[in-house]
Amino acid sequence: MIIDSQQTEHWKGVGQKKIVGMNPHKRKCPWMKQRGMEDWPQVDAIQKSFPWSADVPRPYEVAIIPNQIEALLGLKGSNAAKGYWREPSCDGAVHDADLPERTLVGGYICHGSVLLQPTLPSHTELWALPATQIPHLEFDADPELKFRIPQLYDTDFVKDWASWYEWRKLPRESAVALRMDMVLTVYHLLTKVLDVVGTSKEVSKSRRKLNIHFVGAEKELNIIPFELALLIPNTDTSMSFFGQACKKLCDIAAEKYPGSLATKSTVFEYTAPASLGGTENAGLFAYITWQILYRHAASEAIPWAVTEYHRAEVLEYQEHMIQWRDLGLYGSRIELQKGLRPREEVEKNMANIMRAQARGADLNPFMRPGLMEADGLVPRAYNGFVLRVV
Repeated sequence: MIIDSQQTEHWKGVGQKKIVGMNPHKRKCPWMKQRGMEDWPQVDAIQKSFPWSADVPRPYEVAIIPNQIEALLGLKGSNAAKGYWREPSCDGAVHDADLPERTLVGGYICHGSVLLQPTLPSHTELWALPATQIPHLEFDADPELKFRIPQLYDTDFVKDWASWYEWRKLPRESAVALRMDMVLTVYHLLTKVLDVVGTSKEVSKSRRKLNIHFVGAEKELNIIPFELALLIPNTDTSMSFFGQACKKLCDIAAEKYPGSLATKSTVFEYTAPASLGGTENAGLFAYITWQILYRHAASEAIPWAVTEYHRAEVLEYQEHMIQWRDLGLYGSRIELQKGLRPREEVEKNMANIMRAQARGADLNPFMRPGLMEADGLVPRAYNGFVLRVV
């Protein structure tokens, strides 16, 4: 093993002492080793709750834990017939904006390629699963589906994979959790982490409006989040996607697929059954840097939460929040000195920034089953951990 001087400095925290809230690597490792290992029992339980999910090897048994469940089940692929399971063969293709000289070949696909069509195929076609394993949306189409309409409960009922599968009357053999983790995670962030909307009968009696901005979408573009209209009743939900992958999708659509869904401001709409009374629509937009986004969300007191692969990344977020808060306050002071905005408005924004603090770094009960490659001793999974930022 070769260790250069920069690695040594990072380990000791050289140059980080002046950054408030930053801890050197050597202080993080012992904490992460202990705290990360404590997550394994809960992660194990989620993985083993599905009959198609491979047993999770302990970190000392294998160095790499590949997430190959979709491939082993014959679900994921790059051809159009895969529907929601269609993905680029290489995730690096998402970031080819860094290589402007790259020429897109005819067979190139991107995340969200299902939106390169003029209309969406049926929900059944998109899932490409047996009818009994699909979370159906059109319950009037088949008399046998009417008994599967989700019920509205007096209290929040959906809290983990087990309760959602029961609510949707799905057998645990269904592999839809491998795609629904994004939708259920958004639901978890809204109802539990940010606590901005309730789902019980009592709190959802009056009609509501909910605007969601999803930043940094990549794989999430491969699933249409209709489920939110069922999970959050009596609510007009609007969901907008931001990120480099969104821009790439829109650029390809404009160049090669005029008239496709990805060229429209509203990509899809869905109205839930009358018993739930929900509607939903969504669109695609461009990229915003995290630091600018944080300052705007914090100064305007806009609820914001993030997900990460493992607890170490959540810890990094908490440290960056301190730096971004200080930068936001510095920018506001400049605005006051130069009279760029009314004093009352700037002071209100500064007060909001001071109140904003990262909290609630927890394991996500709706993490995607099937771990990613191992990262030391800590579990690592898509949408594995959640953190409230503002």
